[in-house]
Amino acid sequence: MRSLFVGMIMLSASMAVVDTAQAQIQRPPGYGSVRAPIGHRQRTQDDLQPTQDNLEKIDKDNQQLDLPASQDEITGAGQVQSEEDALTNRIGQDNPALDSEITDICPTCGGAEDAPVHQRSWPIHNGFKHQPTRYELRALHQQDVTRGQAQETDQLFRILAALKQRGVTVVLITHKLREIMAVTDHVYVMRQGQIVADRRTADTSPEELAELMVGRKVLMQLDKAPKQPGEVLLQAEHLTLIDDRGVRLLDDVDLALRAGEIVGIAGVSGNGQTELLQVLSGIRAPTGGKLVVRGRTIDPRHPTDPAEMRDLGVAHVPEDRLRQGMVAAFQAAETSILGYQELEPFCHHYLMDGPAVGAHCAQLMERFDVRPRSPGLRSSSFSGGNQQKLVLAREMAREPKVLLVGQPTRGVDIGAIEFIHRELLRSRDQGCAVLVISVELDEILALADRILVMFAGRIVGEVPAGRADERALGLMMAGAA
Repeated sequence: MRSLFVGMIMLSASMAVVDTAQAQIQRPPGYGSVRAPIGHRQRTQDDLQPTQDNLEKIDKDNQQLDLPASQDEITGAGQVQSEEDALTNRIGQDNPALDSEITDICPTCGGAEDAPVHQRSWPIHNGFKHQPTRYELRALHQQDVTRGQAQETDQLFRILAALKQRGVTVVLITHKLREIMAVTDHVYVMRQGQIVADRRTADTSPEELAELMVGRKVLMQLDKAPKQPGEVLLQAEHLTLIDDRGVRLLDDVDLALRAGEIVGIAGVSGNGQTELLQVLSGIRAPTGGKLVVRGRTIDPRHPTDPAEMRDLGVAHVPEDRLRQGMVAAFQAAETSILGYQELEPFCHHYLMDGPAVGAHCAQLMERFDVRPRSPGLRSSSFSGGNQQKLVLAREMAREPKVLLVGQPTRGVDIGAIEFIHRELLRSRDQGCAVLVISVELDEILALADRILVMFAGRIVGEVPAGRADERALGLMMAGAA
């Protein structure tokens, strides 16, 4: 038997240890399957990955196999890594045998049939590293394997289906219930390191799985009141950004953010969304065009910085919370004031007021349901969902006039997704102008009042949310409309 572990972002709220006696997955002889452990952020899904520290036994041909000390000694088991540049850096470059194996599974995936695998365009962030008897793939805590267009996700699912037909058992770790329902045969629900329920996928529903994960009913549909847009608080005109190599990252971008409205930007990752957030938040200066924020004009001759943008009432939740939204080694209390540490009541005469900072963090944790409620705990010790809620809490607590949010629910479980969406809608209803950038088209459709589509650094389309069509948006995202 060969097993393929497909790693997707599953961060957690505690360091629970998997009870491997209950986590063994059986497979009928000679038949592959796709199985998924899901849970409410308790690190149990991560702990199921085949590493010697976390998983001591793995089933092979219905026989228990003790995991050896070195992962290189595992026969027929491996992982698939969700790393943004894994394909361009690794796929097939040092292993020509991989070309024929992947091409045999999916001849046209990633590009032309006659192109070597490592020279194809692989927008799914999913790296394969060939070994003679296995695929190997490690999960990183930042990207999902299926980040990207629905068409690209379908390609990956076709590969998994082909592997299943060959007798490969796939353990798919994902927080996306629609993917669970679309591709898996069996799902295991985990809480506190224990499997608390298991279902045949055909016999369950997203609603039941969400309730089993969270322990309560979860609203799968947002109750969104009609928008009441007000004045324009941020406006970009012919915004352009060219890097040192002469590459045009933003190309003549026009957009307006109004009070009481959520504008969603859809697009495949890497089409200028990151750079747009950086310019709008003051991290990078535009090389052309202008940005007007509450009367302040920003252009190449009159640049700004994040501190001034915060003073203007612009808050920014970055796409990458670990690299840009916090310092992993900082305590949660320090993360809760990052960027605002020089303001009252946190600072007096250039000295930080520790008790005031701790009390502020405790209030945010209570309001935004950050767990555990431990202001002194290192930021890196929180789950991905709780890290995200802490960063959101920090920015939203200032009651900004403009809120810029990148990938609001990346790597976040269904319970935290529900909470974050509710808070974004609350800000909008209180008169905040909200910009949401997400590669999750479902998220954009659920949240946005108005949808813009980015491709190759340009805004290529605008659609009112009520008239948005997933297929039409997908074509625009691919530059085909």
